[in-house]
Formats: sequence, structure tokens, C-alpha cells
Amino acid sequence: AGDPIRRGRSFAVGAARDLGVGPRALAVVELLASELITNAVKFGGPDGVVGVTVRADGSLLRIEVSDGSRRSPVVDPDRPAHL
Repeated sequence: AGDPIRRGRSFAVGAARDLGVGPRALAVVELLASELITNAVKFGGPDGVVGVTVRADGSLLRIEVSDGSRRSPVVDPDRPAHL
């Protein structure tokens, strides 16, 4: 079992490393994956299932996080404009 956010973040970083991402960019991958996975865990569907996919897309790295929710993400209207 363990912490799903930690497991997902570790998976994303390991997959990115396997795809040849360097150490500096891996720090960004770790932060972005952590944020995306945290949101999926916090706001996802009732089953709590979160999926993480990491793949190379040309010269870019694509990180996809899915959850069991049927609702589309929405921006919080109280969120500061600079975020």
C-alpha cells in the first residue's frame, strides 16, 4: 500500500529517468507529478483510483494523470489571478 502520492511521484520520476530525462528536469517532473497526483487524489472519484502515464512525445515529456471522476476539472473562482 503506502502513500499513493509518493508512489505516483516515484513512478513518474523513474519513468522519466528511463526515458532519458536529466537530473535538473527530473526535479521539475517530481514537482509537477506531485501536484497533479495530489489533485487527482483530493478531487477524484469515489473509487480513489489514480492513473499515471509518462511518455516521450517528440522532444517533450508528457505526464498524464487520471482519476475516477466523471467531472471535468474547473478553476477555483477564488484562486488568485497570478496562479
